[in-house]
Amino acid sequence: MNVSSDLGSFRCFHDRSRAGAFVGTPPYAASKAAINMITVQFASLLPKIRINAADPGLTATDLSGGHGHSVHGTDAIIAYALAARGGPSGTFAYRDGTVPW
Repeated sequence: MNVSSDLGSFRCFHDRSRAGAFVGTPPYAASKAAINMITVQFASLLPKIRINAADPGLTATDLSGGHGHSVHGTDAIIAYALAARGGPSGTFAYRDGTVPW
């Protein structure tokens, strides 16, 4: 399980209706884009292991200045971790569904 962000999604960045399109965090966004690529590469190379990326959403941490939901609200990550054998692999999702790459 890789923890990513829609800030690492090229499609989300180019959707000017999304708030994330205006967030000036190039190093953070680049690191999340790299995690997304590692996710699909490992999922392809290791087909017997489920490897996914999840975006927990804006989480109240020092990085976000305390804005967002509690770190205990990471249901996208938990759903992937508890998925049954044969569950998804090589995907990128958040609590409301799939994040566009």
